[in-house]
Amino acid sequence: MLLQQLIEAEFAIASKNAGGAAFGWLLRQRAPAEGSLSSVWAAAGSLEHVSVGTVDFRCAARQDAGALLKFVREELTDRSRALFAPYPYELSDAELLSSFHKAIEDSLEGQSLSFIFTEGSGGKGAAAVEEEPRIVAHAFLWAAQTQVPEVGIAVADRLQGRGLGKAVMAILVGCARCMHKDALELTTMLDNTRAKTLYEKTGFETLGTIINPLGCDVTAAFEGRAEPTGIAEEYQMVLFLRQNKALCVRGEMAAKRHRSHTLFQHISNTLATQKQNVNGRTQV
Repeated sequence: MLLQQLIEAEFAIASKNAGGAAFGWLLRQRAPAEGSLSSVWAAAGSLEHVSVGTVDFRCAARQDAGALLKFVREELTDRSRALFAPYPYELSDAELLSSFHKAIEDSLEGQSLSFIFTEGSGGKGAAAVEEEPRIVAHAFLWAAQTQVPEVGIAVADRLQGRGLGKAVMAILVGCARCMHKDALELTTMLDNTRAKTLYEKTGFETLGTIINPLGCDVTAAFEGRAEPTGIAEEYQMVLFLRQNKALCVRGEMAAKRHRSHTLFQHISNTLATQKQNVNGRTQV
């Protein structure tokens, strides 16, 4: 199937799961008509909501690094950043900007698939890159060359609860199906009940808990190419896209959970010791 048809099919599923009108988002501009994998990195269009207005989406470009920095600093609260932690927010703006440049380059090289969702630009779509866009959501598929990419989604606090996250997920799932992926993986904080409920309604299944690195590319950390700034125990969730591969994917995910404890447990122990030391000094 063409990418356009796959994304439209995911929107239909999201609308049905949300009770039709409750979903609220319509796909106004279509993704490219080509069925090739390259069309996924050229995907662009517009979403429309009766009370929110128009939101354009496209793959991130090099000039979007500054807008992404502004998005995470100004559009996300501390709580939202704690729940969406693929970037080292504790660093200076210059260092964080460098992280965004690296993430965008990875997407341009096909290592990942990174999207930005911006306030409507009057239907200009992918061409509207001359002026710095105001980003209202950011999403990605990390490890896009593997059969089980990792999903990440962040929505501006002022637009949370409007169903935009569901629309973003529908686009990501459509892209993954176009790339013939076996499954999608994501992790979510143990206390992020809103996101977990969204993912379950989308069809994700909770497989267990995993120790996840924070402040860096998760895939790179698991491969020893990145040093996390912290860790978090999170739910590991998977959406199976090809049922004949489900057993194999379950095995891979179980092995990854085991590996996470082997790789990152020492960080957990160090943080626990530091916390005990701080508490001890406070009590004295």
